[in-house]
Amino acid sequence: MQLKDQQKLQVEDTINKYIWDFRRGDEITLKHLLTHTSGIPEHDEGEEQLSHDELIKKVGKQKSLFTPGSKWKYSDSNYAILTYILEKVSGLNTEVYIQKNI
Repeated sequence: MQLKDQQKLQVEDTINKYIWDFRRGDEITLKHLLTHTSGIPEHDEGEEQLSHDELIKKVGKQKSLFTPGSKWKYSDSNYAILTYILEKVSGLNTEVYIQKNI
């Protein structure tokens, strides 16, 4: 919410403002990600550890489970995408941002 207060992002912003070529990115808002109502499927990394960029590419191509805002379903992918956006908007990696601001 600090970045919102600084007017660097808004919860009503769509994903495609920050990430190009994301399936339904023009419909999914940051609020959908925050509230697990995005319809983005859960990504199971298993043994595979993906970077944020790799995860965004992989999840961004998957079909949505439901229309954004119509249902609730927990997905770690939502917070991985939010982390990516936080880093992009703040210019800092998450660990540094948290140390400086929280």
